Amino acid sequence: MLRWYAVVTGTDGYQAVIAWGEIAPGFENKSVLVAYAQDGQPLSQADGMARLVVPGDQRGGRYVNNVRTITLLHAPDA
Repeated sequence: MLRWYAVVTGTDGYQAVIAWGEIAPGFENKSVLVAYAQDGQPLSQADGMARLVVPGDQRGGRYVNNVRTITLLHAPDA
C-alpha cells in the first residue's frame, strides 16, 4: 500500500506528489483536499474547477491550481 502515490497536475504543468502513507489513516493521516469551492462559493474561473490543498505544508509548495489530472501510480519493485 505504501508504494502508491498520486501525481496532481495543473493546467500550467505544475505538479505535486502525495504519498499514500501521508493520507492513510494508519500512518500520517494528513488531510489532503481537492477543493472545488471556498467559503461555500465555487472557485472562480481563474482558479479552475479544482485546487489541491495540503494544509500544513510550508509555503503551500503542493498547492496546485486548475487541477487537470490526478494520476495514481505504483512505485516499481526494487
